[in-house]
Amino acid sequence: MWTKEKEVKVKIPVGHHVKLHSVKVLTGKPISEAVSEALDLYFAAHSLEHALVDAGFAAESDFPSERPE
Repeated sequence: MWTKEKEVKVKIPVGHHVKLHSVKVLTGKPISEAVSEALDLYFAAHSLEHALVDAGFAAESDFPSERPE
């Protein structure tokens, strides 16, 4: 979709950083690549949810706003 990249600086909980570092160690992927992939999956899932709701195949309540860890 978009080809340009924009660098952003964010603050995240230490626990999330530890998990991201674990992904880096286990997969060899840089943290930035893991975050980018996770965001792509997140936005794709939410786009599908909204499409299903808009088409009348699902209700907003069918999709939890947050998943437990």
